[in-house]
Amino acid sequence: TLNDAPTIDNQEDFLNFASIYVYEAIGGGNFNPQYPDYKVFNYKRYEVIGATFQTRFEKFPVSEWRLESFYYIGEPLNKSSNGRESGTYAEVERDSFGFGLEGRDYYRIPYITHNWFDDKKLTVSMTLFYEKIFNFDRDLVIRAGRGHRRGDSHAAEIAWSFSQFFNHSKWYMMFTGSYNFIGKWFILPVLAYAPGEHWRFECGIPLYGSSASSNKGLNDKDAILLRVRYEF
Repeated sequence: TLNDAPTIDNQEDFLNFASIYVYEAIGGGNFNPQYPDYKVFNYKRYEVIGATFQTRFEKFPVSEWRLESFYYIGEPLNKSSNGRESGTYAEVERDSFGFGLEGRDYYRIPYITHNWFDDKKLTVSMTLFYEKIFNFDRDLVIRAGRGHRRGDSHAAEIAWSFSQFFNHSKWYMMFTGSYNFIGKWFILPVLAYAPGEHWRFECGIPLYGSSASSNKGLNDKDAILLRVRYEF
């Protein structure tokens, strides 16, 4: 398949493209979508192998387990003198391996589940994600969204979700989020109301944070989420 992110074909052409784009974006002129007439980015192909495993333990604190794994073969990446696109000097290929291990179960809270939640159990999910790039060196340009610290060959993250229906399933509350071990985190509390068969009203507060200087992510993009849906 084609790689989701491009590699830079020629550093000089890329810098020319970037400087003109910035100039026109800040009001220096009308951006021409046909520019440039030479090749700047490569969307190269790579191979990927995936595997899924799932099982259930009847007598275990966490009963449902699922493993999603992948192996990238020859993923195209750039090398840069500073680990960023601005210093690109080469294109290389690297293999990488990763997995997500999820444990899920449904829990009854004494008294509360029966009297407050109409015997609807609390759904709890925890996921561990891990990725390792082989033959790694500090000059590799790794997208910030993959969660790597500058100079690290691996990334690790945990994600969680707690969800509960109540009041005869008309109301639903969920608390989900994630924490990357480089210091990035995300949390999202959600409250939803479904008065009938069709209408759905949801409200949430996505919050982001990061103590990683080289991989801030969306740390300044806190928001309020309001959504109205009609299902048929």
